[in-house]
Amino acid sequence: MKDRFKELRKELNVTQQEFADKLKISRNFVAQIEMGSKVPSDRTIDDVCREFNVNEICLYPELKTNKFLPCLQT
Repeated sequence: MKDRFKELRKELNVTQQEFADKLKISRNFVAQIEMGSKVPSDRTIDDVCREFNVNEICLYPELKTNKFLPCLQT
């Protein structure tokens, strides 16, 4: 999950702070998720999907795609 969060954030071209602000969480928490020391809650995952129009399945590492563009909902 940590790699997916970082990949998504970079694909969206937003900073950790911008990502955190949209989700109403701390930048430190985003950094901890990206480093793998914290795991996002179901609510945080739901918030990511809602705020950034992402299909939830794309946040899971077992998904075999490397790009988020097909996962971003339009």
